[in-house]
Amino acid sequence: MELDRPDRYGALAIALFGFLLTRVFVIEAAQYGSTLPALVVGFVPLFVGLGLSLVGVALAVGSFSRQYVRSVTIWWMIGTATMGVVVAISALPTMISTGLSSNSYLLAANALLGGAVGGVVIGDRSAANARQRGEIRRQANRALFVNRLLRHDVINAAAIIDGHTSLLSNSDGTRTRSVAAIERAVTRINDTVDDVGRIAVEPSQSDLKPIDIRPVIDRVVESVESDCGTPILIDRAPEEATAYVDDRIELVFRELLRNAGEYGETVTVSIDQSVAAVQIKITDDGPGLPDMQRRLLESGEFPEFDDPSAGFGLQIVSLLTERYRGEITVETPESGGTQLTLTLPRGPANIRLADAVGVTFPNLQQASISGIVAGVLMGMAFVGGGSETLPVIGALYGLASPTIGWITHLFHSVVFAVLFSAGWSWIGVDRRPRQLRNGTVLGLAWGTALWLVAAGVVMPIWLRFVGISAPVPDLSVMGFVSHAVWGISLGITYTLLSDASINPIGRLSR
Repeated sequence: MELDRPDRYGALAIALFGFLLTRVFVIEAAQYGSTLPALVVGFVPLFVGLGLSLVGVALAVGSFSRQYVRSVTIWWMIGTATMGVVVAISALPTMISTGLSSNSYLLAANALLGGAVGGVVIGDRSAANARQRGEIRRQANRALFVNRLLRHDVINAAAIIDGHTSLLSNSDGTRTRSVAAIERAVTRINDTVDDVGRIAVEPSQSDLKPIDIRPVIDRVVESVESDCGTPILIDRAPEEATAYVDDRIELVFRELLRNAGEYGETVTVSIDQSVAAVQIKITDDGPGLPDMQRRLLESGEFPEFDDPSAGFGLQIVSLLTERYRGEITVETPESGGTQLTLTLPRGPANIRLADAVGVTFPNLQQASISGIVAGVLMGMAFVGGGSETLPVIGALYGLASPTIGWITHLFHSVVFAVLFSAGWSWIGVDRRPRQLRNGTVLGLAWGTALWLVAAGVVMPIWLRFVGISAPVPDLSVMGFVSHAVWGISLGITYTLLSDASINPIGRLSR
Protein backbone atom coordinates (compact mmCIF):
# COMPACT_ATOMS: atom_id res chain seq x y z
CA MET A 1 0.00 0.00 0.00
CA GLU A 2 2.94 2.32 -0.09
CA LEU A 3 2.96 5.16 -2.56
CA ASP A 4 6.13 3.71 -4.07
CA ARG A 5 5.30 0.08 -4.69
CA PRO A 6 8.21 -1.89 -6.20
CA ASP A 7 6.11 -5.06 -5.95
CA ARG A 8 3.90 -3.60 -8.70
CA TYR A 9 6.72 -4.29 -11.16
CA GLY A 10 6.42 -7.99 -10.39
CA ALA A 11 2.68 -7.80 -11.09
CA LEU A 12 3.36 -6.10 -14.43
CA ALA A 13 5.89 -8.84 -15.20
CA ILE A 14 3.14 -11.42 -14.71
CA ALA A 15 0.90 -9.47 -17.11
CA LEU A 16 3.64 -9.20 -19.74
CA PHE A 17 4.52 -12.88 -19.41
CA GLY A 18 0.96 -14.02 -20.06
CA PHE A 19 0.64 -11.50 -22.87
CA LEU A 20 3.73 -12.78 -24.71
CA LEU A 21 2.72 -16.42 -24.39
CA THR A 22 -0.58 -15.78 -26.15
CA ARG A 23 1.19 -15.37 -29.49
CA VAL A 24 2.45 -18.94 -29.31
CA PHE A 25 -1.03 -20.34 -28.80
CA VAL A 26 -2.65 -18.14 -31.46
CA ILE A 27 -0.16 -19.26 -34.09
CA GLU A 28 -0.53 -22.89 -33.06
CA ALA A 29 -4.33 -22.70 -33.24
CA ALA A 30 -4.07 -21.51 -36.84
CA GLN A 31 -2.62 -24.87 -37.89
CA TYR A 32 -5.77 -26.70 -36.81
CA GLY A 33 -8.37 -24.32 -38.21
CA SER A 34 -11.76 -24.35 -36.50
CA THR A 35 -11.63 -27.96 -35.32
CA LEU A 36 -11.79 -29.34 -31.79
CA PRO A 37 -7.98 -29.67 -31.64
CA ALA A 38 -7.76 -25.94 -32.34
CA LEU A 39 -10.00 -25.27 -29.36
CA VAL A 40 -8.02 -27.53 -27.05
CA VAL A 41 -4.50 -26.81 -28.30
CA GLY A 42 -4.81 -23.12 -29.08
CA PHE A 43 -7.83 -21.33 -27.71
CA VAL A 44 -8.02 -22.82 -24.21
CA PRO A 45 -4.40 -21.89 -23.40
CA LEU A 46 -5.03 -18.55 -25.13
CA PHE A 47 -7.81 -17.76 -22.66
CA VAL A 48 -5.63 -18.92 -19.77
CA GLY A 49 -2.73 -16.75 -20.96
CA LEU A 50 -4.92 -13.68 -21.36
CA GLY A 51 -6.45 -14.38 -17.98
CA LEU A 52 -2.96 -14.52 -16.47
CA SER A 53 -2.25 -11.13 -18.04
CA LEU A 54 -5.43 -9.70 -16.55
CA VAL A 55 -4.43 -11.04 -13.13
CA GLY A 56 -1.13 -9.18 -13.44
CA VAL A 57 -2.87 -5.93 -14.38
CA ALA A 58 -5.33 -6.34 -11.50
CA LEU A 59 -2.48 -6.89 -9.04
CA ALA A 60 -0.68 -3.81 -10.37
CA VAL A 61 -3.57 -1.36 -9.99
CA GLY A 62 -5.77 -3.00 -7.35
CA SER A 63 -5.64 -2.38 -3.62
CA PHE A 64 -4.04 -5.67 -2.69
CA SER A 65 -1.79 -5.85 0.30
CA ARG A 66 1.93 -5.66 -0.41
CA GLN A 67 2.45 -9.07 1.19
CA TYR A 68 -0.18 -10.60 -1.08
CA VAL A 69 1.28 -9.19 -4.30
CA ARG A 70 4.77 -10.19 -3.20
CA SER A 71 3.64 -13.74 -2.37
CA VAL A 72 1.88 -14.23 -5.71
CA THR A 73 4.83 -12.78 -7.64
CA ILE A 74 7.44 -14.90 -5.87
CA TRP A 75 5.47 -18.10 -6.35
CA TRP A 76 4.78 -17.19 -9.98
CA MET A 77 8.53 -16.91 -10.51
CA ILE A 78 9.15 -20.20 -8.71
CA GLY A 79 6.46 -22.02 -10.69
CA THR A 80 7.63 -20.65 -14.03
CA ALA A 81 11.31 -21.31 -13.28
CA THR A 82 10.57 -24.84 -12.06
CA MET A 83 8.73 -25.75 -15.23
CA GLY A 84 11.47 -24.09 -17.27
CA VAL A 85 14.04 -26.33 -15.61
CA VAL A 86 11.85 -29.40 -16.17
CA VAL A 87 11.48 -28.57 -19.87
CA ALA A 88 15.21 -27.90 -20.19
CA ILE A 89 16.12 -31.23 -18.60
CA SER A 90 13.50 -33.43 -20.24
CA ALA A 91 12.92 -31.90 -23.66
CA LEU A 92 15.96 -29.80 -24.53
CA PRO A 93 18.18 -32.71 -25.67
CA THR A 94 15.43 -33.88 -28.04
CA MET A 95 14.89 -30.35 -29.33
CA ILE A 96 18.61 -29.98 -30.06
CA SER A 97 18.85 -33.31 -31.88
CA THR A 98 15.67 -32.95 -33.95
CA GLY A 99 15.64 -29.19 -34.32
CA LEU A 100 13.17 -26.62 -33.06
CA SER A 101 9.62 -26.89 -34.36
CA SER A 102 6.24 -25.37 -33.64
CA ASN A 103 5.48 -28.35 -31.42
CA SER A 104 8.64 -27.61 -29.43
CA TYR A 105 7.59 -24.02 -28.89
CA LEU A 106 4.08 -25.17 -27.96
CA LEU A 107 5.41 -27.68 -25.44
CA ALA A 108 7.64 -25.09 -23.78
CA ALA A 109 4.89 -22.46 -23.75
CA ASN A 110 2.32 -24.83 -22.24
CA ALA A 111 4.76 -25.95 -19.58
CA LEU A 112 5.68 -22.38 -18.66
CA LEU A 113 2.04 -21.32 -18.63
CA GLY A 114 1.13 -24.25 -16.40
CA GLY A 115 3.96 -23.42 -14.02
CA ALA A 116 2.97 -19.75 -13.96
CA VAL A 117 -0.70 -20.44 -13.22
CA GLY A 118 0.23 -23.02 -10.61
CA GLY A 119 2.58 -20.55 -8.99
CA VAL A 120 -0.11 -17.85 -8.87
CA VAL A 121 -2.55 -20.28 -7.23
CA ILE A 122 0.04 -21.40 -4.66
CA GLY A 123 0.96 -17.78 -3.98
CA ASP A 124 -2.69 -16.97 -3.40
CA ARG A 125 -3.04 -19.80 -0.89
CA SER A 126 0.28 -18.96 0.76
CA ALA A 127 -0.85 -15.37 1.31
CA ALA A 128 -4.16 -16.59 2.73
CA ASN A 129 -2.34 -18.86 5.17
CA ALA A 130 0.00 -16.03 6.16
CA ARG A 131 -3.02 -13.82 6.76
CA GLN A 132 -4.58 -16.44 9.02
CA ARG A 133 -1.36 -16.82 10.99
CA GLY A 134 -1.16 -13.04 11.32
CA GLU A 135 -4.74 -12.90 12.65
CA ILE A 136 -3.93 -15.52 15.27
CA ARG A 137 -0.75 -13.71 16.27
CA ARG A 138 -2.56 -10.37 16.49
CA GLN A 139 -5.28 -11.81 18.70
CA ALA A 140 -2.68 -13.35 21.00
CA ASN A 141 -0.74 -10.08 21.13
CA ARG A 142 -3.90 -8.14 21.94
CA ALA A 143 -4.70 -10.43 24.86
CA LEU A 144 -1.09 -10.26 26.06
CA PHE A 145 -1.10 -6.48 25.82
CA VAL A 146 -4.35 -6.09 27.75
CA ASN A 147 -2.99 -8.30 30.52
CA ARG A 148 0.29 -6.38 30.75
CA LEU A 149 -1.36 -2.98 30.62
CA LEU A 150 -3.77 -3.83 33.42
CA ARG A 151 -1.01 -5.29 35.55
CA HIS A 152 1.35 -2.38 34.98
CA ASP A 153 -0.77 0.77 35.05
CA VAL A 154 -3.73 -0.23 37.18
CA ILE A 155 -1.68 -2.03 39.85
CA ASN A 156 0.86 0.81 39.99
CA ALA A 157 -1.87 3.42 40.25
CA ALA A 158 -3.58 1.42 42.99
CA ALA A 159 -0.30 1.24 44.89
CA ILE A 160 0.04 5.02 44.68
CA ILE A 161 -3.46 5.48 46.05
CA ASP A 162 -2.76 3.05 48.87
CA GLY A 163 0.53 4.74 49.78
CA HIS A 164 -0.84 8.26 49.83
CA THR A 165 -3.96 7.36 51.73
CA SER A 166 -1.88 6.82 54.88
CA LEU A 167 -0.41 10.31 54.51
CA LEU A 168 -3.69 12.17 54.52
CA SER A 169 -3.57 12.47 58.29
CA ASN A 170 -0.33 14.52 58.11
CA SER A 171 0.10 18.24 57.58
CA ASP A 172 -1.96 20.28 55.17
CA GLY A 173 0.92 20.51 52.67
CA THR A 174 1.41 16.78 52.60
CA ARG A 175 -2.34 16.26 52.43
CA THR A 176 -2.55 18.57 49.41
CA ARG A 177 0.22 16.73 47.60
CA SER A 178 -1.32 13.39 48.44
CA VAL A 179 -4.74 14.41 47.20
CA ALA A 180 -3.18 15.64 43.94
CA ALA A 181 -1.29 12.35 43.57
CA ILE A 182 -4.46 10.37 44.21
CA GLU A 183 -6.35 12.42 41.63
CA ARG A 184 -3.62 11.78 39.06
CA ALA A 185 -3.66 8.06 39.85
CA VAL A 186 -7.44 7.89 39.55
CA THR A 187 -7.25 9.72 36.22
CA ARG A 188 -4.59 7.26 35.05
CA ILE A 189 -6.77 4.31 36.05
CA ASN A 190 -9.74 5.75 34.20
CA ASP A 191 -7.65 6.43 31.10
CA THR A 192 -6.11 2.96 31.20
CA VAL A 193 -9.45 1.23 31.58
CA ASP A 194 -10.80 3.33 28.71
CA ASP A 195 -7.82 2.42 26.49
CA VAL A 196 -8.16 -1.25 27.38
CA GLY A 197 -11.82 -1.15 26.44
CA ARG A 198 -11.00 0.38 23.07
CA ILE A 199 -8.10 -1.97 22.33
CA ALA A 200 -9.64 -5.22 23.54
CA VAL A 201 -12.63 -5.05 21.20
CA GLU A 202 -12.04 -6.60 17.78
CA PRO A 203 -14.33 -4.69 15.39
CA SER A 204 -15.86 -6.22 12.32
CA GLN A 205 -14.89 -5.14 8.82
CA SER A 206 -18.04 -3.02 8.66
CA ASP A 207 -16.75 -0.87 11.54
CA LEU A 208 -13.96 0.46 9.33
CA LYS A 209 -14.86 3.41 7.14
CA PRO A 210 -13.23 6.24 5.18
CA ILE A 211 -12.17 8.94 7.66
CA ASP A 212 -10.52 12.25 6.89
CA ILE A 213 -7.46 12.02 9.12
CA ARG A 214 -6.33 15.62 8.61
CA PRO A 215 -8.54 17.12 11.39
CA VAL A 216 -7.68 14.15 13.62
CA ILE A 217 -3.95 14.86 13.24
CA ASP A 218 -4.48 18.59 13.81
CA ARG A 219 -6.33 17.83 17.03
CA VAL A 220 -3.70 15.37 18.26
CA VAL A 221 -0.84 17.75 17.37
CA GLU A 222 -2.40 20.49 19.48
CA SER A 223 -2.89 18.12 22.41
CA VAL A 224 0.63 16.65 22.28
CA GLU A 225 2.25 20.07 21.95
CA SER A 226 0.40 21.15 25.08
CA ASP A 227 1.45 18.04 27.02
CA CYS A 228 5.08 17.71 25.91
CA GLY A 229 5.97 21.30 25.08
CA THR A 230 7.70 20.15 21.89
CA PRO A 231 6.80 22.12 18.73
CA ILE A 232 5.25 19.95 16.02
CA LEU A 233 5.31 21.32 12.46
CA ILE A 234 2.96 20.01 9.78
CA ASP A 235 5.29 20.43 6.85
CA ARG A 236 3.14 19.13 4.01
CA ALA A 237 -0.45 17.90 3.87
CA PRO A 238 -3.39 17.86 1.44
CA GLU A 239 -6.64 19.54 2.41
CA GLU A 240 -8.23 16.12 2.79
CA ALA A 241 -6.49 12.80 3.45
CA THR A 242 -8.80 9.80 3.66
CA ALA A 243 -7.86 6.53 5.38
CA TYR A 244 -9.94 3.38 5.82
CA VAL A 245 -9.85 3.13 9.62
CA ASP A 246 -12.04 3.69 12.66
CA ASP A 247 -12.17 6.26 15.46
CA ARG A 248 -9.28 4.58 17.27
CA ILE A 249 -6.86 6.00 14.70
CA GLU A 250 -6.56 8.94 17.09
CA LEU A 251 -4.82 6.60 19.55
CA VAL A 252 -2.24 5.72 16.90
CA PHE A 253 -1.42 9.34 16.08
CA ARG A 254 -1.39 10.28 19.76
CA GLU A 255 1.11 7.60 20.75
CA LEU A 256 3.42 8.16 17.77
CA LEU A 257 3.52 11.94 18.21
CA ARG A 258 3.83 11.66 21.97
CA ASN A 259 6.77 9.28 21.61
CA ALA A 260 8.46 11.63 19.11
CA GLY A 261 7.72 14.71 21.24
CA GLU A 262 9.14 13.18 24.41
CA TYR A 263 12.54 12.39 22.89
CA GLY A 264 12.98 15.04 20.21
CA GLU A 265 13.30 18.81 20.40
CA THR A 266 11.48 19.31 17.09
CA VAL A 267 8.96 17.10 15.32
CA THR A 268 7.83 17.38 11.69
CA VAL A 269 4.76 15.73 10.17
CA SER A 270 4.07 15.36 6.43
CA ILE A 271 1.11 13.69 4.72
CA ASP A 272 1.00 12.30 1.17
CA GLN A 273 -1.59 10.17 -0.56
CA SER A 274 -2.01 8.15 -3.73
CA VAL A 275 -4.96 6.32 -5.20
CA ALA A 276 -4.64 3.40 -2.79
CA ALA A 277 -2.82 4.68 0.29
CA VAL A 278 -2.08 7.62 2.55
CA GLN A 279 1.33 8.09 4.16
CA ILE A 280 2.05 9.96 7.37
CA LYS A 281 5.74 10.66 8.00
CA ILE A 282 6.81 11.71 11.48
CA THR A 283 10.40 12.94 11.80
CA ASP A 284 12.14 13.89 15.03
CA ASP A 285 15.71 14.78 16.01
CA GLY A 286 15.84 12.50 19.05
CA PRO A 287 18.27 9.68 19.83
CA GLY A 288 16.42 7.14 17.69
CA LEU A 289 14.26 4.13 18.47
CA PRO A 290 15.66 1.15 20.39
CA ASP A 291 15.81 -2.13 18.45
CA MET A 292 12.89 -3.56 20.43
CA GLN A 293 10.63 -0.66 19.49
CA ARG A 294 11.74 -0.82 15.85
CA ARG A 295 10.91 -4.55 15.61
CA LEU A 296 7.61 -3.97 17.38
CA LEU A 297 6.52 -1.32 14.87
CA GLU A 298 7.87 -2.85 11.66
CA SER A 299 7.09 -6.53 12.17
CA GLY A 300 4.61 -6.59 15.07
CA GLU A 301 7.06 -8.55 17.22
CA PHE A 302 5.88 -8.17 20.81
CA PRO A 303 8.46 -8.36 23.61
CA GLU A 304 8.64 -11.78 25.22
CA PHE A 305 8.62 -10.31 28.73
CA ASP A 306 7.39 -7.08 30.31
CA ASP A 307 10.08 -4.92 28.74
CA PRO A 308 9.53 -1.26 29.71
CA SER A 309 11.62 -0.14 26.72
CA ALA A 310 9.01 -1.52 24.34
CA GLY A 311 6.45 1.06 25.42
CA PHE A 312 2.77 0.31 25.90
CA GLY A 313 1.85 3.18 23.62
CA LEU A 314 3.77 1.68 20.72
CA GLN A 315 2.16 -1.69 21.38
CA ILE A 316 -1.19 0.03 20.88
CA VAL A 317 0.15 1.44 17.61
CA SER A 318 1.31 -1.98 16.44
CA LEU A 319 -2.00 -3.69 17.18
CA LEU A 320 -4.16 -1.05 15.54
CA THR A 321 -1.93 -0.64 12.50
CA GLU A 322 -2.18 -4.36 11.80
CA ARG A 323 -5.94 -4.13 12.28
CA TYR A 324 -6.13 -1.46 9.59
CA ARG A 325 -3.90 -3.49 7.21
CA GLY A 326 -1.40 -0.68 7.49
CA GLU A 327 2.39 -0.74 7.59
CA ILE A 328 5.09 1.10 9.51
CA THR A 329 8.69 1.63 8.43
CA VAL A 330 11.41 3.19 10.56
CA GLU A 331 14.42 4.95 9.06
CA THR A 332 17.33 6.94 10.43
CA PRO A 333 17.98 10.12 8.37
CA GLU A 334 21.56 11.19 7.63
CA SER A 335 21.07 14.15 9.97
CA GLY A 336 20.11 11.79 12.81
CA GLY A 337 16.90 11.23 14.67
CA THR A 338 14.08 9.02 13.45
CA GLN A 339 11.75 9.10 10.47
CA LEU A 340 8.71 6.92 10.98
CA THR A 341 6.35 6.30 8.05
CA LEU A 342 2.81 5.09 8.72
CA THR A 343 1.02 3.83 5.58
CA LEU A 344 -2.73 3.30 5.73
CA PRO A 345 -5.08 2.02 3.01
CA ARG A 346 -7.68 4.39 1.60
CA GLY A 347 -10.11 1.53 1.10
CA PRO A 348 -10.58 -2.16 1.90
CA ALA A 349 -7.29 -3.89 1.03
CA ASN A 350 -7.87 -7.14 -0.84
CA ILE A 351 -5.90 -9.90 0.83
CA ARG A 352 -6.73 -12.46 -1.83
CA LEU A 353 -7.46 -12.21 -5.53
CA ALA A 354 -10.76 -14.01 -4.98
CA ASP A 355 -11.82 -11.18 -2.69
CA ALA A 356 -11.61 -8.78 -5.63
CA VAL A 357 -14.85 -10.13 -7.12
CA GLY A 358 -17.00 -8.34 -4.57
CA VAL A 359 -15.02 -5.55 -2.96
CA THR A 360 -12.01 -4.05 -4.68
CA PHE A 361 -10.06 -0.92 -5.31
CA PRO A 362 -10.58 -0.33 -8.14
CA ASN A 363 -13.71 -2.49 -8.41
CA LEU A 364 -12.55 -5.20 -10.79
CA GLN A 365 -15.98 -6.71 -11.23
CA GLN A 366 -17.47 -3.38 -12.18
CA ALA A 367 -14.58 -2.59 -14.53
CA SER A 368 -14.61 -6.04 -16.18
CA ILE A 369 -18.33 -5.96 -16.94
CA SER A 370 -18.08 -2.39 -18.25
CA GLY A 371 -15.07 -3.32 -20.40
CA ILE A 372 -16.90 -6.27 -21.97
CA VAL A 373 -20.01 -4.19 -22.70
CA ALA A 374 -17.95 -1.36 -24.20
CA GLY A 375 -15.79 -3.84 -26.15
CA VAL A 376 -18.83 -5.56 -27.68
CA LEU A 377 -20.36 -2.23 -28.75
CA MET A 378 -17.05 -1.10 -30.21
CA GLY A 379 -16.66 -4.39 -32.08
CA MET A 380 -20.18 -4.03 -33.46
CA ALA A 381 -19.25 -0.52 -34.64
CA PHE A 382 -16.25 -2.04 -36.46
CA VAL A 383 -18.40 -4.69 -38.13
CA GLY A 384 -21.25 -2.30 -38.94
CA GLY A 385 -18.86 0.21 -40.49
CA GLY A 386 -17.26 -2.45 -42.69
CA SER A 387 -13.90 -2.06 -40.96
CA GLU A 388 -11.27 -4.80 -41.05
CA THR A 389 -9.93 -3.72 -37.67
CA LEU A 390 -10.78 -6.97 -35.84
CA PRO A 391 -8.66 -9.19 -38.12
CA VAL A 392 -5.88 -6.59 -37.86
CA ILE A 393 -6.05 -6.86 -34.07
CA GLY A 394 -5.71 -10.62 -34.46
CA ALA A 395 -2.64 -10.01 -36.67
CA LEU A 396 -0.98 -8.33 -33.71
CA TYR A 397 -0.84 -11.81 -32.19
CA GLY A 398 0.28 -13.53 -35.38
CA LEU A 399 -3.06 -14.53 -36.93
CA ALA A 400 -5.32 -12.19 -38.92
CA SER A 401 -8.50 -13.91 -37.82
CA PRO A 402 -11.79 -12.23 -36.83
CA THR A 403 -12.22 -14.77 -34.03
CA ILE A 404 -8.79 -14.08 -32.59
CA GLY A 405 -9.45 -10.39 -33.15
CA TRP A 406 -12.67 -10.51 -31.11
CA ILE A 407 -11.00 -12.43 -28.25
CA THR A 408 -7.99 -10.16 -27.99
CA HIS A 409 -10.07 -7.02 -28.57
CA LEU A 410 -12.29 -7.85 -25.58
CA PHE A 411 -9.19 -8.62 -23.55
CA HIS A 412 -7.75 -5.20 -24.42
CA SER A 413 -11.09 -3.63 -23.55
CA VAL A 414 -11.17 -5.17 -20.07
CA VAL A 415 -7.55 -4.18 -19.36
CA PHE A 416 -8.17 -0.57 -20.39
CA ALA A 417 -11.42 -0.58 -18.39
CA VAL A 418 -9.48 -1.60 -15.27
CA LEU A 419 -7.08 1.29 -15.88
CA PHE A 420 -10.09 3.56 -16.37
CA SER A 421 -11.39 2.43 -12.99
CA ALA A 422 -8.06 3.36 -11.38
CA GLY A 423 -8.24 6.80 -12.96
CA TRP A 424 -11.86 7.15 -11.87
CA SER A 425 -10.88 6.61 -8.25
CA TRP A 426 -7.77 8.78 -8.47
CA ILE A 427 -9.72 11.74 -9.87
CA GLY A 428 -12.52 11.20 -7.35
CA VAL A 429 -15.51 11.17 -9.70
CA ASP A 430 -17.79 9.74 -7.00
CA ARG A 431 -17.26 12.77 -4.80
CA ARG A 432 -18.63 15.17 -7.41
CA PRO A 433 -22.19 16.07 -8.46
CA ARG A 434 -23.69 14.96 -11.78
CA GLN A 435 -21.78 11.68 -11.59
CA LEU A 436 -23.30 10.22 -14.81
CA ARG A 437 -22.21 13.24 -16.82
CA ASN A 438 -18.73 13.17 -15.34
CA GLY A 439 -18.42 9.44 -15.97
CA THR A 440 -19.45 9.91 -19.61
CA VAL A 441 -17.01 12.75 -20.14
CA LEU A 442 -14.19 10.83 -18.46
CA GLY A 443 -14.95 7.77 -20.61
CA LEU A 444 -14.94 9.84 -23.80
CA ALA A 445 -11.64 11.44 -22.79
CA TRP A 446 -10.10 8.03 -22.08
CA GLY A 447 -11.37 6.61 -25.38
CA THR A 448 -9.95 9.62 -27.26
CA ALA A 449 -6.58 9.19 -25.54
CA LEU A 450 -6.49 5.53 -26.57
CA TRP A 451 -7.35 6.49 -30.15
CA LEU A 452 -4.48 8.96 -30.25
CA VAL A 453 -1.86 6.82 -28.53
CA ALA A 454 -2.79 3.12 -28.56
CA ALA A 455 -4.56 2.93 -31.93
CA GLY A 456 -2.79 5.83 -33.60
CA VAL A 457 0.82 5.13 -32.64
CA VAL A 458 1.36 1.89 -30.68
CA MET A 459 -0.75 -0.36 -32.91
CA PRO A 460 0.83 0.65 -36.26
CA ILE A 461 4.33 0.34 -34.76
CA TRP A 462 3.38 -3.10 -33.46
CA LEU A 463 2.05 -4.08 -36.93
CA ARG A 464 5.32 -3.00 -38.51
CA PHE A 465 7.19 -5.09 -35.96
CA VAL A 466 5.28 -8.22 -37.06
CA GLY A 467 5.83 -7.43 -40.75
CA ILE A 468 2.63 -5.60 -41.70
CA SER A 469 2.89 -2.18 -43.32
CA ALA A 470 0.99 0.59 -41.49
CA PRO A 471 1.23 4.40 -41.43
CA VAL A 472 2.43 6.11 -38.27
CA PRO A 473 0.37 7.79 -36.92
CA ASP A 474 -2.79 6.07 -38.14
CA LEU A 475 -5.63 8.40 -37.08
CA SER A 476 -8.79 7.66 -39.03
CA VAL A 477 -12.27 9.08 -38.54
CA MET A 478 -13.65 5.55 -38.15
CA GLY A 479 -11.08 4.90 -35.45
CA PHE A 480 -12.13 7.99 -33.53
CA VAL A 481 -15.84 7.14 -33.80
CA SER A 482 -15.31 3.57 -32.59
CA HIS A 483 -13.15 4.69 -29.68
CA ALA A 484 -15.69 7.37 -28.80
CA VAL A 485 -18.41 4.70 -28.74
CA TRP A 486 -16.19 2.58 -26.52
CA GLY A 487 -15.34 5.40 -24.11
CA ILE A 488 -18.89 6.74 -23.76
CA SER A 489 -20.40 3.28 -23.26
CA LEU A 490 -17.66 2.43 -20.76
CA GLY A 491 -18.28 5.60 -18.74
CA ILE A 492 -22.05 5.16 -18.73
CA THR A 493 -21.95 1.44 -17.89
CA TYR A 494 -19.37 1.91 -15.14
CA THR A 495 -21.43 4.71 -13.60
CA LEU A 496 -24.69 2.76 -13.76
CA LEU A 497 -23.06 -0.26 -12.12
CA SER A 498 -22.19 1.96 -9.17
CA ASP A 499 -24.71 1.82 -6.35
CA ALA A 500 -25.55 3.96 -3.36
CA SER A 501 -23.08 2.09 -1.14
CA ILE A 502 -20.04 3.42 -2.99
CA ASN A 503 -17.93 5.31 -0.53
CA PRO A 504 -16.37 8.72 -1.22
CA ILE A 505 -13.28 7.34 -2.89
CA GLY A 506 -15.00 5.08 -5.34
CA ARG A 507 -15.14 1.51 -4.15
CA LEU A 508 -17.99 -0.74 -3.14
CA SER A 509 -18.39 -1.23 0.57
CA ARG A 510 -21.08 -3.85 0.69
